[in-house]
Amino acid sequence: ATVERVAAARQAALQAPALPAALAAAYQKPVTLEFREAPLRQVFEALARSSAINFVFDKDVRGDARVTVFLRNVSLDEALRVILATQQLDRKLLNDTTVLVYPNTPAKQREHQELVTRSLYLANADVKQALTLVRMMTKTRDVHAEERLNALVVRDTPEVVRQIERLLATIDLPEPEVTLAVEVMEVASDQVQNLGIDWPATVNIGLPSPATVMGLSGDGVRASIANPGFVASLRASTGSTNLLANPTIRVRNREKAKVQIGNKLPVFSSTSTPSNGSTTTTASVGSLAYNLGTRLTTTALRLRDGETQVLAGLINDEDRRTAKGLPGLATAPFVGRLFGVTGDNRSKTEIVMLITPRIVRPLLPPSAAEATLASGTDAMPGSPSLRLRSGGTVAVPLATGAGAPAAVTSTPLPDASAPSDGTGALR
Repeated sequence: ATVERVAAARQAALQAPALPAALAAAYQKPVTLEFREAPLRQVFEALARSSAINFVFDKDVRGDARVTVFLRNVSLDEALRVILATQQLDRKLLNDTTVLVYPNTPAKQREHQELVTRSLYLANADVKQALTLVRMMTKTRDVHAEERLNALVVRDTPEVVRQIERLLATIDLPEPEVTLAVEVMEVASDQVQNLGIDWPATVNIGLPSPATVMGLSGDGVRASIANPGFVASLRASTGSTNLLANPTIRVRNREKAKVQIGNKLPVFSSTSTPSNGSTTTTASVGSLAYNLGTRLTTTALRLRDGETQVLAGLINDEDRRTAKGLPGLATAPFVGRLFGVTGDNRSKTEIVMLITPRIVRPLLPPSAAEATLASGTDAMPGSPSLRLRSGGTVAVPLATGAGAPAAVTSTPLPDASAPSDGTGALR
């Protein structure tokens, strides 16, 4: 539910606010401007007469500033952006047909530029990293990270806020995930060999009557009746493969997955506190010493989806030899096997792990067009581009002589040495 809510809020925020219908139609009207050293107010008067748009000037706008511009077959909106940019001005919409023109200075921007506050929720990205990215890329200062909601609260111009929203949309992507099918097997190779005569552990000597007599046994002297016997042992066996565990774990990208197989051995202890609370005694129950065997390996792999990798070589080798029999006789040379039995136990175990990754959710990065964002200029982050649409032409002289008159004509561009009354034309 959180992901759907974030996606809906982001989609609504990405939609730029629509202009009023009357103003939008006037902005798309094609115009041709030809002015050389014309007063700024005269240029805007011509634009107002041709578009029915009212222009209001801030008191600090110099109406006698000279404008030299030649625009052919461009929209009114593009013509306004060119004139405002070359004269270091900016605009603000007052109503459906009125536009305020003011100097593009930090003081005037703070005075006229309206700010918006918006909460931007993140579904996957870390809010602290997103905060650092926003501050570095957009130069905005009024931004707060709400860690409890994993959201950013931004206060800036609508253009900058929309730019931040589009930037976050390119990085707020779900983490790729993979499932690991792990098989842990123990391959045992045992060789057990018992040779000799296994005499009974107890030899009783007595009378066949219910009377109690003294007997000789491996456990001491006791009273009983038993039949003696012995067993000849000649046996050999080998081991097999045992599947210890077969877990399937799911892990995110760049995270570690851990599988622990074994037993936990408790050590019991008791703690007593006297009634006065002055002394605390801790005592362990018994003296315990565990023999723990651990085999550990660490590796880094890069596998394809569905590819199985075998990890082996964790070997434990044990060799045990036991002997038992009649005291004194079992150790006699040549005939010792007749009075005892020896056992050889060789055990070799190897841990083998089979790992098979399965991609559950791959990384779906945005396209190159979606990942490329217009960021405005360094002085005005988030400002629209000054690039004109195809079909329009513009010629703005970089510099003219002070007070040098010029002629106004259509094509080609006028000669700077031609006489002029400082007026122009708009078609």
